Amino acid sequence: EMRARLRSLDNASRFVNTLVLSLAAESGITSDEGQGMRKSHSKVSLWLNLLSTFIFMINYYVVLPTSGAYCAALGATSSFSGVAVGILPAAACVSAVLYSFATQFSYRAPLVASGVLCAAGNVLYALALPLDSLGLLLAGRVLVGMGGARVVNRRYIADHVDLNYRTEASAAFVAFTALGMAVGPGLASLTSLVPAFEVLGLPVNPMTLPGYCMLCAWVPFTCAVLFLFEEPPIGTAGAAVAPGGGEMATPRGRKSAAGGWGGGDAAATAPLLDGAERGTAAGGRV
Repeated sequence: EMRARLRSLDNASRFVNTLVLSLAAESGITSDEGQGMRKSHSKVSLWLNLLSTFIFMINYYVVLPTSGAYCAALGATSSFSGVAVGILPAAACVSAVLYSFATQFSYRAPLVASGVLCAAGNVLYALALPLDSLGLLLAGRVLVGMGGARVVNRRYIADHVDLNYRTEASAAFVAFTALGMAVGPGLASLTSLVPAFEVLGLPVNPMTLPGYCMLCAWVPFTCAVLFLFEEPPIGTAGAAVAPGGGEMATPRGRKSAAGGWGGGDAAATAPLLDGAERGTAAGGRV
């Protein structure tokens, strides 16, 4: 019974593969070109995307242990820290729509904007204490939330990572997210061990130090995105990514080299068609 189910699943998989190649052939896309379309991501760019979500999750959770004391020092109740923490994901929901639209044209620009917003937000968060401004603290958290580019990270994995590695990349995204959630409070615990001091008249203590630490993380990250991130080919309607990384027009019904319309590459599809027929003969059905 189990062997019969496995054989049926294998036949179905062969049939779907054949169907995909047939549709590609109709559009004039050869099997080699299809391989090029799947392999368009850069490992450095992927790591920068994962690093983006890792740093953002640290930034989200690093204030949890000290936010109550920070709000109390600014004249609010310690329970007001719930607003300071919850306002970040609310702002991230708004920015997600903008980032999703921006990724139609570029991936580097949203990531750079994310780094700049998060860096500025952490500066405001750290300056709220010397300026005695609760509004500045909230503004800093809003800017950090607006800098949350997790929707960019997800879309990059979904659209520009090789099919063979997409599952691994998605698992790495989840792992980096969980790791950031764990490192954030841990970093806050370490900063609480640092004695208070001043730099250029600005207080550095367990309440403001998380902001300065995250500033030191976002600035190098933003510079790395500017100089190391490779912009993936942004597909447009009727265009596909060629193996060399450029674009090639693939309108439906393009005339094939053999002279027919939508004929595709018969030599490339024939082996898979034969494989599907052999699977059908072995299993008795598709």
